[in-house]
Amino acid sequence: MSSSSSNTTKKVIIGCVVAGAAALAGGLLYYKVLRKEEVEEDLVFNSPSEKESKEPVAASKTSDTTLDALADELLKGDASSAPGAQVSKSEEVKVFADVGLKCKVPDGWEIALEDGPTPQIQAVKLFPKDLTEEERMDPAAFGKHPNIMVMVEDTVEAMSAQDYKDKSKEMAVRSGQGMMQITRDEAVKTGPFQFHLEGAQPIPDPTQGRIMQIKFLNLLTMNGSCGYAVQYIATEETFDQHLSFVLDWASSIEIQDLEPREKSLIEYTNSAHQVQVNVPWAWCVMKQNRDVGEGRSLVVSFKTGGSKPDTVTLYKSKTDFSSAKEHIESFLKDLNSSSEVQEEGTVCHCKYTSDDKEMVLYTTPVFALEIKPDGKQHGQNLSTIMEVLGTLKTVTPESGSIKYINKHYRFSFEVAGDSSLAEFKFGTTAAMYSPVPQPDDMEVSIPIFKVFVNKEEEHYPDLKAVEVKLRKACEPTQPMQDFKYETYSGREWLSFTTTFMDGPYGPYGPREEYKSRVYICLRGEESFMLKWEIAANEWRRYERSLDALMDSFVVLE
Repeated sequence: MSSSSSNTTKKVIIGCVVAGAAALAGGLLYYKVLRKEEVEEDLVFNSPSEKESKEPVAASKTSDTTLDALADELLKGDASSAPGAQVSKSEEVKVFADVGLKCKVPDGWEIALEDGPTPQIQAVKLFPKDLTEEERMDPAAFGKHPNIMVMVEDTVEAMSAQDYKDKSKEMAVRSGQGMMQITRDEAVKTGPFQFHLEGAQPIPDPTQGRIMQIKFLNLLTMNGSCGYAVQYIATEETFDQHLSFVLDWASSIEIQDLEPREKSLIEYTNSAHQVQVNVPWAWCVMKQNRDVGEGRSLVVSFKTGGSKPDTVTLYKSKTDFSSAKEHIESFLKDLNSSSEVQEEGTVCHCKYTSDDKEMVLYTTPVFALEIKPDGKQHGQNLSTIMEVLGTLKTVTPESGSIKYINKHYRFSFEVAGDSSLAEFKFGTTAAMYSPVPQPDDMEVSIPIFKVFVNKEEEHYPDLKAVEVKLRKACEPTQPMQDFKYETYSGREWLSFTTTFMDGPYGPYGPREEYKSRVYICLRGEESFMLKWEIAANEWRRYERSLDALMDSFVVLE
């Protein structure tokens, strides 16, 4: 079960906020090592294991991720769904609305939407119709058929196509470990794609015991917070055979806007200062409740998400100001600074320089919000900050909390400060969370909490029917044990434990035992599956964190 290794999981947490991963995810790394299982151990998080035969997605069929297949998902990996494509009347075009793609299907070819190596990536793959699934997925056959796909990456934040290309190029070169050569990098107009990258790299030939040279093409663009990369990979000898075909096919692709969805958020409640504020879900709490002098208290300090994180600090004044302007003028005086002040309704804001950084300050009569950039300039827009300030309100809670609220899938749970959280647009993986920050040492195992939400094709009357299905699918090598019915926040859950051996990470090292606790509940035709996973020898260390998570987890109606 390679997708469950702690090392692989931690790479996913990092990858959630690093754009450009799609440029390498669909290509070179799939063939970076000799054995297929080594490829999966190195890459795959949300895709089937080597044993699983995953059929291409049919035009009118959704992939098998209902509760009928939950046992397979638990035993073989956390497979996200790949929604079926809609076929136009001409039967020559398929629309993949969930990833914003409209693609022609050339004669003699098939097209399918499949899971990428991480939850934030999906792949629309184009392959010859007469190619079997085994041939298509076998690294030993690489070079005997063209490898063509469109990788769609949720970059979390919007960015320019130039920035996305640069990040993609940087990650591809880094993955090549000094052996990759970029042979072409230029702006183009190939259908909706704006940049053309070509390169070459030597890799081991699994069948001949020699080194072979491969070439790759990436056509890249951005649409909102989604990066799109047409990828074509082949051996040096066969690359030119399909190059014009790939360029023509890429020219016919249409990129469409995704359906709008409600934004998730972090609801921060501070009992000491009796205040509550909502911020974007990618913001992480760093500091709380500090007396900083100058007649004000630090309520909370956030680190924003994205590639250029800023520090956003909320202060509460100990002085009663009559207006936001009076407050901001007092704040600037304490800083021995001056600036032109602008007014936006009941909020004032200005810019000033400190330590060669452009700081931004917003005030109301009671609160001040200061933005300190990681670089010279901050990356927050006015509308986001005004939305945050608009949610400030006085409350009288018994205790403070940091609550993640997923508006799209309608669930919430409390998170710790300085923790790791990721949210996904694609598939059934809704969110991933760890109560501890990402460690620098990739060999350190950390607990990972994953939330899957899926609409069922077959209605299950109750959890008992789910249990029967799971018990029938149980395998001796990865048993499901300790079945329980538990109640959290007024909702019944079915839970059980699984253990399995995993590793090594890379070609060497010992195998390690991992342990998971799985929770399942039903909400109408939808199912929720929660999975807490960590190395077995670290289980007791974080057991209270799991208890706290489940006590706070709420499935909203």
